[in-house]
Amino acid sequence: MDRTALLLALSLVLLAVPASADKPDPAWRAKAEKVVTKKTDLQKLVKAESTQAAAWIAELAEKLAKDDDEAEKAMLEALSAAWKAELETDFPEREVAYFAGLDDAAWKIRADLLKRYTSARDEYLANMERREAATYQKIIPALDTLASAFDQEADSYLASECYLILADCVDERLRETNADLRQALEWWGKAVALREQAGVKDKRLDDAAARVKLLKEKGADKAPAGPAKEAEAAPVEGAQALTIKTSFELLATPDQYARPCYEADEMYAMWLSMGFKTKGSAFTFPNMGEPPTVFRVGSSDVRVDVDGDGKGDGEKDLKVPLTGNIAQLKMEIGKGSNARPWGVLYVTGIQKDSYQGLEMNLQADDTQMAVYYLGAASVLGDVAGTKIRVIDDSLDGVYGTVPKTWNMVGMSKDNYQAAMDSIVIGDSKRARPWSEVQQIGGKWWKFDLESDGREFVARQVTVETGFLKLDYKGGVAPAWCILKGAGEMQNSYFDIAEGGAKGVEVPTGRYTLYYGEVRKGKKRQMQKTLIVPGKGMANYDVRSGETTLVQLGAPFGFDFRSRLEEGELTVEGGSVVVVGQAGERYERAWQCVAETEASWRKKGTKKASKPEKMPRILDNQGITDFGWGASWFPLDVKLPAPNVDAVEVQLTDKKHPLFGKVESAWKE
Repeated sequence: MDRTALLLALSLVLLAVPASADKPDPAWRAKAEKVVTKKTDLQKLVKAESTQAAAWIAELAEKLAKDDDEAEKAMLEALSAAWKAELETDFPEREVAYFAGLDDAAWKIRADLLKRYTSARDEYLANMERREAATYQKIIPALDTLASAFDQEADSYLASECYLILADCVDERLRETNADLRQALEWWGKAVALREQAGVKDKRLDDAAARVKLLKEKGADKAPAGPAKEAEAAPVEGAQALTIKTSFELLATPDQYARPCYEADEMYAMWLSMGFKTKGSAFTFPNMGEPPTVFRVGSSDVRVDVDGDGKGDGEKDLKVPLTGNIAQLKMEIGKGSNARPWGVLYVTGIQKDSYQGLEMNLQADDTQMAVYYLGAASVLGDVAGTKIRVIDDSLDGVYGTVPKTWNMVGMSKDNYQAAMDSIVIGDSKRARPWSEVQQIGGKWWKFDLESDGREFVARQVTVETGFLKLDYKGGVAPAWCILKGAGEMQNSYFDIAEGGAKGVEVPTGRYTLYYGEVRKGKKRQMQKTLIVPGKGMANYDVRSGETTLVQLGAPFGFDFRSRLEEGELTVEGGSVVVVGQAGERYERAWQCVAETEASWRKKGTKKASKPEKMPRILDNQGITDFGWGASWFPLDVKLPAPNVDAVEVQLTDKKHPLFGKVESAWKE
């Protein structure tokens, strides 16, 4: 199998499950009518879009059984001949024979079943974006009954349609951590059997069969019925709450501890920034209750408004020295009894600085100033004899909070970066993500999250545990790979990148990919990217004493958007993101933007155009023309594509510094 075929197969196995029911699409019928007299073209269309071909064959067979229409008869005959030539099954003949054999009583039963099926199918489609659990719970019993009824009426095609929807309604694509994999396996299997029985050898059959294979490999047939059991961290009988007093300490450098924070290094140009304009402008820290305000009171005079008079120039107001070096800024946040120390590391830009490898002037002038800042506030405590340090990387002024997510510059549309507090245990130089349930000093503890961090409350708990082990292929290994728990463990996070050959011990239950980083190089040569979950990624179920593999990495491909308009193909640079074998996304590529080449071919053919390099921003003028955000991606490329109405596109990067060769499947 070549690389393209392998990537396509992996995408089908990992994400494949039909995206919607086979509702006959008038637009597809119109395409078929255009080529109905061109035998070869119609065969290509039927093969390429076999699911719609099957839907229209069934639709026309039923219509002609009730009303003899010469035009519709000609269309059905043409589609049937194309189906027979390309897919080599007798599905069209079976459908015609089935409807021809229905008597009046059977037609009456069918009318009722169709009405109920259409209602349930349309509710399923309407819920595709909302994914409301209550809707699934409503339509599942109805579809289960309908599937059996259609099977009893010998309509294998519509029975399989019901089972395909049922399986999707309980599988991971739509239900995520609440999926019922055992039930999904059963219904996918029934859909496959009925589709094969009907002779519907289409893409949905292939997808369902691939899903059955994967679920069996995951052990879904041996899993208990119902959604995966969620881990519960139960307090030890009689365990007393432990109150942990803390003291404040500001970190000295960005890399004093390795921590799951994308910005935690000296590359300050992508830190958050206090943005000022002319004298008198102000900045207020976001994401914080009762935040301090910082004023630019002069060309090189920045002060924290300590006395709260809204000016920043009082005797008590804190002056921020602007030395051009990374420095500590300690201040007080909160009022009255909530007042507590907090702070950041900060620096101002210089005239000849670097941003995404481009030489830029980041120095302040009279009209603008950026003071870059990084989380550095931490509190120290002791848990039953083990030292801990909790770092406020979410920058909300509270220690040990649930992560926040932000659509940062360099993220593609609808994808977000997590900001997570972290904890250093003992004398380690590597922090872990803050977690409601975590192991400290060889014991498991559950922390009360309702605390600002001046003190913590924790109880020792007893949990069943297994292991999560990272199996990463190709490229530079992740520095961080964090999974999030579900149910009672939904506020618990574990870094499995540090697990080695054994893996990382975690409470039993279900986990999903949440956050990660890939890094290469040091200081100013640092290249890095985030790892974030893609839509429809699999869950990872951990059972007592067992090890669950988390397989990520190669083969690497690209996710992207393209459009064909009036003979010109545009590949949208801002949508180009590297993806891995499990559907994980590699976002915010710093100093390693993909060197992508784009090729296209007419849909259904194999001859491709000559690869064309997607442009990139190379200088200050590019930033002026396209904006700072565009420097994190390739730019749009436009390719002539005359005399075609449908194309497939492939992107490649022959030698990415973090991933090696990256090659997408051919994508419409």
